[in-house]
Amino acid sequence: MAGHWDPSADSPDGVWRARMRSLQRATRALSSALTPDDVLAAIVQEAVAALDAQQGVVVLADDTDTTLLMRHVVGLDDGVEGRWRRIPMSMDVPLADVVRSGESVYVPTRDEMLERFPAVADEVGRGDRHAWAITPIGATDASPAGALMVAWTRSHTADRGERELLEAFADLCAPALGRAGVYERTAEVATALQTSLLPQAMPEVEGIDLHARYVPTGRGDVGGDWYDVLPLGDDRLALIVGDVVGHGVWAAAQMGQVRHALRTLAFVESDPIRILELFDGKVAQYGEAVMATAMVGFVDMGGGRFHYAEAGHPPVLIRRSDGHVDVLPASQRPPLGAHHGPVPGSASASADFRRGDTMLVYTDGLVERHGESIDDGLERLVGAFAIAPADPAAAADHLIAAMVGEILLDDLAVLLLRRT
Repeated sequence: MAGHWDPSADSPDGVWRARMRSLQRATRALSSALTPDDVLAAIVQEAVAALDAQQGVVVLADDTDTTLLMRHVVGLDDGVEGRWRRIPMSMDVPLADVVRSGESVYVPTRDEMLERFPAVADEVGRGDRHAWAITPIGATDASPAGALMVAWTRSHTADRGERELLEAFADLCAPALGRAGVYERTAEVATALQTSLLPQAMPEVEGIDLHARYVPTGRGDVGGDWYDVLPLGDDRLALIVGDVVGHGVWAAAQMGQVRHALRTLAFVESDPIRILELFDGKVAQYGEAVMATAMVGFVDMGGGRFHYAEAGHPPVLIRRSDGHVDVLPASQRPPLGAHHGPVPGSASASADFRRGDTMLVYTDGLVERHGESIDDGLERLVGAFAIAPADPAAAADHLIAAMVGEILLDDLAVLLLRRT
């Protein structure tokens, strides 16, 4: 079985310190690894670098414990990965042998590999590997058994320190896989809950093109962003966009409660600021602990006006038919849950919303970026919105690509309405 690394006197101080640093780097990398794939990538990359190897592989057993699946590789060409993507557990090859026996295998030369494992003769003959070190990854209640392998392109006898270091990497892997698996399953539940609580389709409204989108971070870190579009009759349309503070299942569940309450109030109250005040009053009455930003607004189709109020929410943008973008003034009300009752100086506001105009309502994930203020993000958003396509769905694609790129710090929701 893989043991705990005990630094030995037969390793020079410099080598020992370097190996300690490699374990510290691996521990730091694993602390931020959110998925099993993140864990395996970190382990293989750090093991290859620490042992001055040229190639690395990690395999894990499938759900039936009859097959090993190659999960991450470093330095191997696609052909090798393709040939060994699935390895029967019963096969007489080093990786399967290590998982079955729970004992490490160290092979310093090609000749010894061919003698001990003749079944890999073809692979050894076509590859550039000359020495191998393989150690088991123990199974836990939350993670499967597997093996970690590094290989050298020269003959190499792994010394005691190298063996203990490789086994230490394997020891780090199992609990990290368990934590990542739990996180991933929790994130899946949160994502499913979040998705189920959002509108499944936008209503069809004559004279308005609508598009709404929710984008999670991709790290399984689901938040509490939501949107609603509610046809009210008499040529009026209610819009609600908000963001519950926090992430995970709790935030998604809180979002469902806040969304339902604001929807209900929008059907019985026509003043947006009054809706926000009534919500906060109910929170105070029942002692609920909730914090959320929100925008509540009503589109008056006949009058060509938009009446709205915000609670700590980013400002609404309206692009006029001539391309100019208006940033609507905020209502000066703090986030929901932060204050109960009326706020001096806080009132509903209104703006023109006529044919050819496009409105953008969004959550702060759209304007957040490391090292940049929200004001700078808003300035970038105004510029991106000014040149966005007219079609709301295409405009959403454009805005998300322009504002977020490949790194999304927070989940986001966008709602676009174009008067036709």
